[in-house]
Amino acid sequence: MILLHSKRHIWLVLVVGMSSLIGVANASALSASSKPTTPEIQLISSSAKSSKGTVDVTVDFSIANTNRKSPILQTQVKVGAKTCTANRTATKCTVKGVITGKTYKVLARAKNRNGYSTWSSNISFVANTGTSWMRSVASTATTL
Repeated sequence: MILLHSKRHIWLVLVVGMSSLIGVANASALSASSKPTTPEIQLISSSAKSSKGTVDVTVDFSIANTNRKSPILQTQVKVGAKTCTANRTATKCTVKGVITGKTYKVLARAKNRNGYSTWSSNISFVANTGTSWMRSVASTATTL
């Protein structure tokens, strides 16, 4: 171990040490206060309801990303003006009593202790019995 006897060297060590501590504190504070990412809608489907002229719209979505210190508390799905709230790790939410034959905008957002994410980009969906919409995912062929 090398001992530094000069006052100049001691100040240099103190400044470098303090700046690294401040940097670590700021990095953890930033990550702990971040809002979740926006969940992606994967599938929208509608099924017949017992009362005539309405359907139940079920929306499957991805779980939003956040840091582990601030987990997802809920995810909201909006179909037109109606909202459904799913708890924590749920990936599905059903909005009941949607009028058939109309086009609705479907959106989703997540919430953690730091607030809500932005609403996902809206998807237009015509609510009829048995209709569905699925996100198309690009696939790549791989050979070994």
